Amino acid sequence: MNNIKNENLPDAHFEEMMNHKFTAFLITLFIMIVVTWFWSFSFLSDGFENRNRYYAIKDTVVPVSATVTDIDITDSNYYISIDYSYNGEKFEDRLWKVTDKRDYSVGDIIEIKINPEYPRSIFSEDDGTSDFITAGIMFSITSPIIIGVVIYLVKKRKNTD
Repeated sequence: MNNIKNENLPDAHFEEMMNHKFTAFLITLFIMIVVTWFWSFSFLSDGFENRNRYYAIKDTVVPVSATVTDIDITDSNYYISIDYSYNGEKFEDRLWKVTDKRDYSVGDIIEIKINPEYPRSIFSEDDGTSDFITAGIMFSITSPIIIGVVIYLVKKRKNTD
């Protein structure tokens, strides 16, 4: 009988070790997912902020012609510098776009929208929808994983008690 226990001991030790490693993996996964889950709150917050800003001034913005003065293209970003005037005052700004399509050339006249109370403030067409979609995707992916890991760990703890 003693020999049988000794033969099974390495298997039991291996199983315990693998179980411990799997639990450590789940806890690490859980922490990473929770961090991602909280990160999605920042997208949700940005979405509400952009939506509030958008609807607060969307009816008061005025169109203004602007001239493209410079274009700076990096790996993933597309910046255009513009000059424009409003009520006799000249302004310069740099707009950021993420796009594969290069729509502008230096010297092009484009239409922008500005807040007449703050002409330096170029109106963004971003109403927060993309932030809400990103947050929704992140929540829908991370929430079931968090719930699954918690249920697994609770069941495992009950089984060991």
